[in-house]
Amino acid sequence: MSILGELPDWDAPSNKIIEPDITKKTSGWNPGERPPAYYFNWFWTRVSNALKILDAHNHDSLYYKKSEIDSKIQQSVASNEDLVESMYPIGSIYINATNNTNPGTLLGFGTWERFGEGRVLVSQDSTDADFDAIGETGGEKTHQLTESEMPSHNHNYTRVSGGYGGGGLNVDGSTSTVPTSLAGGDSPHNNLQPYITVYMWVRIS
Repeated sequence: MSILGELPDWDAPSNKIIEPDITKKTSGWNPGERPPAYYFNWFWTRVSNALKILDAHNHDSLYYKKSEIDSKIQQSVASNEDLVESMYPIGSIYINATNNTNPGTLLGFGTWERFGEGRVLVSQDSTDADFDAIGETGGEKTHQLTESEMPSHNHNYTRVSGGYGGGGLNVDGSTSTVPTSLAGGDSPHNNLQPYITVYMWVRIS
């Protein structure tokens, strides 16, 4: 089928076709001038032949109806959406530094729920019992040292025993070891690494 419907057919004989000189091609006709009919034959023959060549090379792809354009746009959008969704399979984590909108609304697919609130992420490690299974949790924001966690140390001092005799101070030379008084506030210490908070979501379906 022709892209232009019925093509115009202009087949003037060659002896009635004269190509305009270069000055007329570049400057055009002035008001009041009458171009020779042979010039028009040349022009319309060129137009007719060009249309035939275009149609013969089947350039239908250059022309689309509005409905075809709309369809191609929808196909392209759907393809892009499929590409984005393939990047976030079920179980994927979505992170946004400023927007707390559910990714199901932002991205247009999936069911999402908040994930890891107040926690940092650690990669699974099959060689470490603390990290060998997915979903394990641990750690603490603050920690109070137990006796076994404190560095080995002491606070003893030596006391020399003695007394008073009739003539003054009597030191018998015996000693004993006694503990010092208690020190410290007995409070848990901060156990947090440097951090920055973001919104995290996990896709569940």
